[in-house]
Amino acid sequence: MQCRGDDPAREDAPVSAASTTALIAVDWGTTALRAYRLTASGDVIETRRSGDGILSVDGAFAAALTRHVEDWTADGAVPVLLSGMIGSRQGWHETPYLTCPCSLQQLADALVPLDHPRLDVRVVPGLADHRDGRDDVMRGEEVQVFGALAEAETGHFLLPGTHSKWVRVRDRRIVEIRTYMTGEIYAACRNHTILGRLMDEGGWCESSFRRGVADGAADGTPGALLGRLFGVRTAGLFDRLAAGELPDYLSGLLIGAELADAAGDGSEPVTIVGDSGLVERYRTAADTLSIACSLGESDASVGAYIAIARMAGLLGQSGSRRGV
Repeated sequence: MQCRGDDPAREDAPVSAASTTALIAVDWGTTALRAYRLTASGDVIETRRSGDGILSVDGAFAAALTRHVEDWTADGAVPVLLSGMIGSRQGWHETPYLTCPCSLQQLADALVPLDHPRLDVRVVPGLADHRDGRDDVMRGEEVQVFGALAEAETGHFLLPGTHSKWVRVRDRRIVEIRTYMTGEIYAACRNHTILGRLMDEGGWCESSFRRGVADGAADGTPGALLGRLFGVRTAGLFDRLAAGELPDYLSGLLIGAELADAAGDGSEPVTIVGDSGLVERYRTAADTLSIACSLGESDASVGAYIAIARMAGLLGQSGSRRGV
């Protein structure tokens, strides 16, 4: 299979590649996609990653999907589930948000079919939270959260990223979404403001990062972070931090402010879900602030995909080792 640009990264299959493909699931975001080839019991036959995010395929979504998964469907008709920004206004087809509180069954009942010349494709809708006159949304993270929930009934989840998502679950329903633009603000400050002028690319400096976390989480008025951000520049001007330490201090400052607001007093444990270096960075920040946390599986969404497909009648009702 030849894909746009380089071939997609392929990961070793944990089960025999000869196993029957029962479901294809694709987490399709703005800048990348990850496709899973799954058995009916939730075993991963193969995983593929690609930089073909929704902004990279020039609107040719059906063709892009075919390129990535057509050889997985050779043994017959296989349902395909898509989640993430592929269902956004900039994606293949804008799917309506479901309103919180929302259960996994409600997601399964609201799958949106898409036209494709030969694949049976459906999109998992995103979620919207309209509490207290404040609107928040997410697409794709809801699948990860339900997968990470496993057998628990409740939980508080953090999904780090360009826009970090904090999600509360009660009685196996997502009841609250809070989004923090921490990653995007870091990139803007680092690359497009005066703060970046004194910075160098240095190696990971944990001490400077932890210092930033503590400073960002310190008590203050709502506007305190704006003043503390300028302190990144003065720390460099007066050699309180080396140029190579400033990026980690800035990162810590922003993540510390996020954690202080989202985690409150830290009494409720937080499960961090993801597979990037950001997960470890957030774990270090939580440790700095004495916030109890655990790490969820990086491929937590797999179990939720299988459960959604089964609830929607796309798979048989046999037991699933990984189902939610």
